Amino acid sequence: MGKLRIVICDENIKEATEYEEICRRICEEKGISALFKQYVNADDFMADMSEKRLVALADIVLIEPKDSFAPVPEALRGKGYDGIMVFLSRSTAFEQALYGYDTKAYNYIVKGDDEFLTRFTDVFSKVLNDSQRLNRQYVILQCGGKNKLIALNDIYYFESAAGHTVICRYKGGEYKFISSLSAMENRLSDQGFIRIHQSFLVQVEAIDWMTKKKLTMKNGETLPITRNKDTLRSAINSRAL
Repeated sequence: MGKLRIVICDENIKEATEYEEICRRICEEKGISALFKQYVNADDFMADMSEKRLVALADIVLIEPKDSFAPVPEALRGKGYDGIMVFLSRSTAFEQALYGYDTKAYNYIVKGDDEFLTRFTDVFSKVLNDSQRLNRQYVILQCGGKNKLIALNDIYYFESAAGHTVICRYKGGEYKFISSLSAMENRLSDQGFIRIHQSFLVQVEAIDWMTKKKLTMKNGETLPITRNKDTLRSAINSRAL
């Protein structure tokens, strides 16, 4: 698995930085490589989300769901985000906890009480364990306001199409959705997918055999190879071991 991508959303810069330091320490203790990004402005967060970069690149979101960030959890799930989300809030209101439940928050931690740091450390450790075990076995693709859940193991390849769309070909059919092949490459490069051509991103496990210039997939289709030939050959050989 590649680096775990962790986003912290909190308008309080001091607190957000403290959380990041704690999370970094826990990741180091567990030998987990992680990338961190802080947002203290919900507008910046929403702008990234609208461009689908965050949906593609965030594994864990730690968020204070108040003020400008209040609508973000619901919007994030609406965009098809299927990663782990943890609420960090000073509010003890039942409505806030219910909002966490409605948006499928992994946990709700109340800031500032005597047990906060201990609880935050325990919860984040469990989050890391679960994120490693689940390992993003499914991908959610979005088109026309609808989300489609597809098992990664069922996917043969992604193909770039016209109009800022991508076609996913998988066991049982195909699905066209709004994205770019580069975004999908960033999203799935640590899940066994390799870019072999300007127009094709393939799953290594779905390859039947390889020649110098083309691949034959397990669904019988042949695809051209113009990129990453050595990396691809190495990945196929490692799979065979």
